[in-house]
Amino acid sequence: MFQKLEDVEKRYDELTIKISDPAEIANTRKLAKINERTCRNNANS
Repeated sequence: MFQKLEDVEKRYDELTIKISDPAEIANTRKLAKINERTCRNNANS
């Protein structure tokens, strides 16, 4: 259980970094996928 929580937290941190990266923001298709994953991670938390 704790491992899964750590994995979710790690992935959330990675996605947070990506959504603040101008290169990622410039790619709207990729940004949409990142936002979708972030929302899905928040729902699973």
